[in-house]
Amino acid sequence: EANAISTAWLRSKLIAGDEGPAMTALIEQFARIELAYVSASSFDVEPGLIARQNDLQRQIWLTAQTITRQDRSAMMASLINALINMFDAAVSERFAFESRVPSDLSWMLLAGSLLAIGAMGYHFGASGTRHVVLTSLLLVMWAGGMVLIADLNRPRIGEIRVDPAPLRWAIQGFGPPG
Repeated sequence: EANAISTAWLRSKLIAGDEGPAMTALIEQFARIELAYVSASSFDVEPGLIARQNDLQRQIWLTAQTITRQDRSAMMASLINALINMFDAAVSERFAFESRVPSDLSWMLLAGSLLAIGAMGYHFGASGTRHVVLTSLLLVMWAGGMVLIADLNRPRIGEIRVDPAPLRWAIQGFGPPG
């Protein structure tokens, strides 16, 4: 996504007239909204950020339409392509953040773990041997796997999060806000 935003930003710098700086400023705002969305640690801020993102996307597209009506060059076609890629990347990212592990899969994982632990307990009971260390390691491994899946299922509140560094780097490449 950061690459798509940077490409659109660079191509917007080639637009002559007042529309160029306006388009560049809108793309910079869009990037900052995306960074806030990726960095948000709460679901509460999402609706506001998504509304602002949609509004900026409409403004960027209206500006692009105006510019394209005046200039139908190959450079403008490449700007339009870069904008479409930027919008598509934002939608893909939103989908990734909003997607969840199906609840049936979680229940199947839990049932499979209980079945495997039960079979292991039955085997150890039938054989008359005790493997406390092995049993403990397997239980910790199963529990750890389930906790990891649960953590990955909640990207905003879990310990494993998406690193927003590429978006920060793209914004730093824009230079000082202006």
